[in-house]
Amino acid sequence: MRIIGVKLYMLKSFFVDDASHGVRLDRFISDQCNISRSKSVELILRRFVKVNETFITKQGYRVKQTQSITVEFEDPTGSNIKAEDIPIEILYEDSDMIVVNKPKGMLTHPTPREESGTLVNALLYHSKDLAMQYGIERAGIVHRLDRATSGIIVTAKNNKTHAWISSQFQERKVTKKYIAVVYGKMLKDKMDIIVPLHIDHKLRKVVPSPNGKFAATRIKRINGNDLFTVLKVQIYTGRTHQIRVHMQYIGHPVVGDLLYGVNAPNIPSYKTAAFIPSKSQLSNSSNEKDVVFKKKEMNLHKENISIIASNNQPITALYSKKPIKSDVDYSQPVPLLLHSYSLKFVGSTGRVFEFTCPPPNCFDEFLNSHGIETIFK
Repeated sequence: MRIIGVKLYMLKSFFVDDASHGVRLDRFISDQCNISRSKSVELILRRFVKVNETFITKQGYRVKQTQSITVEFEDPTGSNIKAEDIPIEILYEDSDMIVVNKPKGMLTHPTPREESGTLVNALLYHSKDLAMQYGIERAGIVHRLDRATSGIIVTAKNNKTHAWISSQFQERKVTKKYIAVVYGKMLKDKMDIIVPLHIDHKLRKVVPSPNGKFAATRIKRINGNDLFTVLKVQIYTGRTHQIRVHMQYIGHPVVGDLLYGVNAPNIPSYKTAAFIPSKSQLSNSSNEKDVVFKKKEMNLHKENISIIASNNQPITALYSKKPIKSDVDYSQPVPLLLHSYSLKFVGSTGRVFEFTCPPPNCFDEFLNSHGIETIFK
C-alpha cells in the first residue's frame, strides 16, 4: 500500500489459473477485485495494471495460465478501518497464524458500505501482527466465508505465512469440509456434483453455466428425514457460493438460503434433477479417496451441461412461494444452515494442521425441532 497525494492506494496480486486462461484482462480484474468492468478498464488505461511486471494498456488482452497480474487502485475504505473490541472465538494461535470460528452474520472484511463489525476489525484489536500485503481492509485474511456462513477461517500474521497458505488454496491442496442442512430427502448417500459456475453481475448472483469456471463438490448424507437432509460437504474448488448454488442446482437448496432458495423451494424429482457425477466415486465404499479433476474433464463436463441447458441459458432450480404439498413452514425465518467445520493444510515447515469446529447451536435447535437426531456434539 502507498499514498499518492492524499489518496491511499493498495496493491493486489493474482495468479492466473487454468480456469481463467484466455479471459479478457478487464474481466479478470473485475472478477478478482470485485469492481465494475468500467473501473477495471480505467485502471488498465491509467497504467495501474502489470502482467508479469510489464504494464499492459489493452483491456482486451487475454490472460494466460501461470501469469502474475498486479493491480494498484485507490482504497476506498483503508484509511477508515479501525480496531474494534469484538469477541471472537480463537481455535488456534501461534507466531504465524490465527485460526478463528467466524460467527454467522459477521463479514470477513470491510467493504465500502460496511467498515466496522467485521472479522478484520476484531483481528486488528486482537493482534498487532497481521499480514498487510493486500491492505488494512484485508489484514491477515487468506480466504473468506459468506456473511451468513459460520466456521473456520485461517488468518496470517505475516506476509510469508500469507503467501504460503494462499498458495495451498490456489493449488487446491487445502481440504475443506462443511456441514449443511438442505431441503428434501436425499435418496443417494453420496455423490459428486461437477457443474461449472459463472458470476452473473446483472443478476448479482452465481449461476450454473456451460461457460462458467470448473467447480466440484462432494456430498455425503449423514442424517435426515423426509423433509430435510444433513450433509457433509467437501469442496475441491473454492468458487463463490459454490455449495449453495450446487445444492440449488440438484433441487436441494440449503435451509435458510435467501438468495438461492427464496422462501419455499419447489423441489423437483431427484431422478430428474440434473447433475454430473464422477464415474468412480459413487460406490458404497466409505473410504473417501482424493479426486483429481483434469482440464480435459472440465471440458467434458461443460459439454454435458450444455446438452441439458435450454438455448445455452444458465440452469437453476425452480422455486415457488407456496409449495402445493409440503409440511414445511417456510414462513419462519431460519439462519443459513451452512458451516465450515473442518480445514486441513500443510504449513510452511511441513507440519500438517487440521482444525475442526462443531456448528453453532442453531443447527441443533432446528434439527431437534424437526425430529432429527443431533450428531454434532
